[in-house]
Amino acid sequence: MPTFHLNKLVRDKIVQHQLDAGEKVDSTVIQDTELIAALIKKLAEESSELLSSDSPASELADVQQVIDDLTQLLGTTKDEVRAKQLKKHEKNGGFLDGHFVKTVTCDEDDEWTTYYRQEPDRFPET
Repeated sequence: MPTFHLNKLVRDKIVQHQLDAGEKVDSTVIQDTELIAALIKKLAEESSELLSSDSPASELADVQQVIDDLTQLLGTTKDEVRAKQLKKHEKNGGFLDGHFVKTVTCDEDDEWTTYYRQEPDRFPET
């Protein structure tokens, strides 16, 4: 029988479904910061599946579930998140216009220069 290494967070009832189907499952329950880290990784996984999905609503439902679970685990509420979303949208807009920044040149003493230099792997300087 083939064994597959998943090494990923799955929905709460999946392990029981696998056991009920007669599959052997090696799993563990994670909590706290390990669960939060796994959910963040799961968010990236579910988001990337949107690109090839024939059912974007289904994939968005998975993304929303991860966001809802993170919201709860991080001790905030949907209302708080929504309020922050609206405030950011009012100040900076959304993403629908599709502005994609390739590079930005800042003055040496600009606060953004400091910000970008704090993460050189994310924002390489030329």
